[in-house]
Amino acid sequence: MKGITALATAALLIVTTATTLSAQLPQSTTTATCQLPSGRPQMKEKKETPAFKVVIGKVNYKDDVTRAELSIIGMPHTSCRIDSIAAIFPTGKEVKATDIDPIDFQRYFQWEDEGSIDLEIDFPAGTRLKRGTVMQFSTSKGEVKYVFK
Repeated sequence: MKGITALATAALLIVTTATTLSAQLPQSTTTATCQLPSGRPQMKEKKETPAFKVVIGKVNYKDDVTRAELSIIGMPHTSCRIDSIAAIFPTGKEVKATDIDPIDFQRYFQWEDEGSIDLEIDFPAGTRLKRGTVMQFSTSKGEVKYVFK
C-alpha cells in the first residue's frame, strides 16, 4: 500500500510541475494520466502547450517579396524547429513561405534568457496577409497557428 501511495504522490508532483511550467505559455490541450496498479485511471488533466506564441509586428509588401516581421515567444532555454510556414487564406488557398531569418527551416534553434526571437518571413511577391488569413507554422512540437485580425 505504501508503494502505491508513493507512486501516486510522485505522479501528482510530475503533473503539478508540468502544469506550473506550461502556465508560462499560451494554453491549448494534452493528457496526463496517472495509472495505479488497479488499472483504473485516478486523475486526468487536459493541457497542451503550443511550441511558441506568435506576435505580429508588420507586413511589408515589396515588388519582389512580401515580408512579415514578427516575434515568436517561447520558454527560455528550450529548443524548437520550424519545418515550414504557410499562409492559408479563407478561400482555402495555401502559399508557402520561401525564407525565414535569422533561423533556418528544418534546423533547431534555442530561446535564450528573454524567450523571444524576432523573425522575418518571406512569401512570394503579391501575397496579401489580410484579416482571416492563417499563418501556420509546422514545428517539431506540432502546429502553431496565428490568425490575422
